[in-house]
Amino acid sequence: MMTQKETLGNFFKESSANIYQLQLVGFIANPNAQIRLLAAENLVPYSLSEPSIFKAEKLQPVKHLSFLVRDHPKIAEHAITMLVNLSSDQEVLEFLAKDEKFLGIVFDLIVNPEEPNANLLAMLVANLSKWDGLKDFLKRKQEPPKELGSDQVVLNQLLDLFVKGQDGTYNKHADFDYLAYVFADLSKHADIRKH
Repeated sequence: MMTQKETLGNFFKESSANIYQLQLVGFIANPNAQIRLLAAENLVPYSLSEPSIFKAEKLQPVKHLSFLVRDHPKIAEHAITMLVNLSSDQEVLEFLAKDEKFLGIVFDLIVNPEEPNANLLAMLVANLSKWDGLKDFLKRKQEPPKELGSDQVVLNQLLDLFVKGQDGTYNKHADFDYLAYVFADLSKHADIRKH
């Protein structure tokens, strides 16, 4: 049996660890790129073990992470990894999947033939496609890169990425395998199956 002193000591250890984590989450919005990188790098494990720290202040840390997907490639890598981990939570999933501006950025980045984090983005899109509201893929359009040779429909662009990505000739950083999960999840919707 633990003494009162040991119990109190453990409480303060846990409390200071939580305070450290909460403070660290605040640094992902720092204007200094080196600080953002250190914070993002150190927060990745907490996106699995302590996801609640990212849900503070009405998901403000998740919002900050969503901005970081277009930051310096290494910062973006950590941010996308955390969003992949956090999007297994229904509240975070819905928050991200309803953010039209964020979705536009993600889809714009994933079709970029030079995007170093394209496979991570494919994982994120696979998670986002689990939300039923994302079935509006058919309506979403964006200008495709010339290299992709696709039309403006995002779903068609993702299909072309999946086909052209297998051998790494479209983007040397990605094979786009995770897009198979996107198509599997979206196929539960009749209008997508008809497409």
